[in-house]
Amino acid sequence: MSIQRSVQIAAVTLFGTLLIAIIVFTLDVNAIRIGGSRYDELRDSYHLEANSRSPALYLVEPFLEANELLSDPGHEQAHARKLGELHKLFDDEHREWMALPLTAKLKIMIGSTTYVPAQQFWTVIETRLLPAIKQGDRAAAASALADARKLFAEHQAAVLPYLEEIDVYQDELIDAARARMRWIAAVLGTLACLLLVGLGVGSWLMIRRLVQPLAELSEVTSQLAAGQDLPVPHTAGDQELGRMARAVEHFHRSALERAATDARDSAEKRKMIDALADVLMRMADGDLRKSLNFDFSGEYRSIGENLNLAVNTLRTMVQNVVSNATSISGSAAEISAASADLSTRTQSTAAALEETNAALSQVDTRLASSRDAAESTAMSASRARTAVDQGLARARRAAQVMEQVRGSAASVDGVMEALDKIAFQTRVLAMNAAVEAGHAAEAGKGFAVVADLVSQLAVRAEAEAREAREQLTATTARIDEAVTSVAEVEQEFGSIVGDVATVAELIGQLAEDSRAQTIAIGEIGVALRQMDTATQQNAAMVEQTSAAASSLLDDARTLVGHADKFQWERRHEQLPVTVDRRAPAGSGRTNEALQPEAGAFRSAA
Repeated sequence: MSIQRSVQIAAVTLFGTLLIAIIVFTLDVNAIRIGGSRYDELRDSYHLEANSRSPALYLVEPFLEANELLSDPGHEQAHARKLGELHKLFDDEHREWMALPLTAKLKIMIGSTTYVPAQQFWTVIETRLLPAIKQGDRAAAASALADARKLFAEHQAAVLPYLEEIDVYQDELIDAARARMRWIAAVLGTLACLLLVGLGVGSWLMIRRLVQPLAELSEVTSQLAAGQDLPVPHTAGDQELGRMARAVEHFHRSALERAATDARDSAEKRKMIDALADVLMRMADGDLRKSLNFDFSGEYRSIGENLNLAVNTLRTMVQNVVSNATSISGSAAEISAASADLSTRTQSTAAALEETNAALSQVDTRLASSRDAAESTAMSASRARTAVDQGLARARRAAQVMEQVRGSAASVDGVMEALDKIAFQTRVLAMNAAVEAGHAAEAGKGFAVVADLVSQLAVRAEAEAREAREQLTATTARIDEAVTSVAEVEQEFGSIVGDVATVAELIGQLAEDSRAQTIAIGEIGVALRQMDTATQQNAAMVEQTSAAASSLLDDARTLVGHADKFQWERRHEQLPVTVDRRAPAGSGRTNEALQPEAGAFRSAA
């Protein structure tokens, strides 16, 4: 049997035993644990005993309340209500007791022996005692209470054996639980012994068939790894250990063959390494003139070819670096000079922008003053126009009043004419009265005097009416002249209103133009300030560019210095001179800083 099969059987046996122990322990302990079935039965019995000993079951408190009905007059309703509550509590408890899983004897005691006298007690209380108390019949109430007392005593006598039976039932439950615990302990002890025996036998078999052979095989494997040539044990077995031993022996033979092959390859690799080291040391010293002249064989041939290609490529790259470093140095110097020139021009531009901004600020201030004056003038013109409009309105009202006065004068003229006619008719009547008085002789003398007086008054009234009419005619003429003058004033005021409106419109346009110019100059000022800021930023960037160009020039010189360490065939001295393309034509200015140091490109040929 293989080791794997043996271990599987042992594991299944061990786990099966443990599973049986767990099942037995779980089922039995679950029955007697707190909350288990046995515990519930015992708890219900104690609960039943506690309830049975309560006043409700004994009918002690109901009997007390029944006595209070007679001995405590004035509180009958309270005692009656309390009796109703106690009866309901008794019925609820009795239903709960009947639902418990008790013995048949206890069921009979609860449902019949103790219940019948209790029910009779409650019947007497509710059908005889309470109605008698309500009707005020104390004799009937006393008789009912005496019957209730007998039933109470009968019920008490039935409860005592019932309590003794509950104690017996509890003892039986406790004994059953103890017996169950002893049985669980015996079963678990037996299973534990079986597990210990199984573990002992399994451990002995494991040590004899697996651990000890593995230790021997491990020791031999360690010695083989140290270089000793020893026979591998347990190679004849057909189990996993035998297959492992044969694999170790195969690995040992393969290692011996590989060691012999490695020894043959070591000498050839040493030669290749020496040749590679010689070329790499020359490259480290900057000598790029010599390539690898050792012929690598087999799979290492590509290494030699790639190394020679790398040397040639590096030589070409260094030559290009040396060639381009001078050009970079010249370009960096030109950038530096151009940056300095651009910095100077940028500073000049910044100063000019600052002066322009200051001048625009002054112009903006003056335009603001002009705008304020124009707005003030426009407001004055508006007020003048308002005053002229008010004067024109008053002139029109005066003309209307004059027209009304002229109409009134015409009416008065008619009245005067009527008065003149009345005076004339009065005078005629006075004359007629005088004639009639003359005819009357002595009898008409008084009437003649009155007629004479009336005639005089008529003449005087006619004269006054004529004079008033003449004055009214003169007044009408003057009113006509005043109406004409007011009309002329109205026309003049209309002309003034038109002129003032034109002036106000022109002044408003002037103020609007001033505001537009102020806004435009403000926008120009903002643009100039932005240009000034951009110019300053450009100046800072130019300075940074100049510094970067100087740093680039230094780096190029450093690069040329490092490249000077490399050597190759036909290297000639080079002294390039870079002309500053930014210098003015004909100035002959050259950038002497670009000339490399003497001997910077020495010939190593």
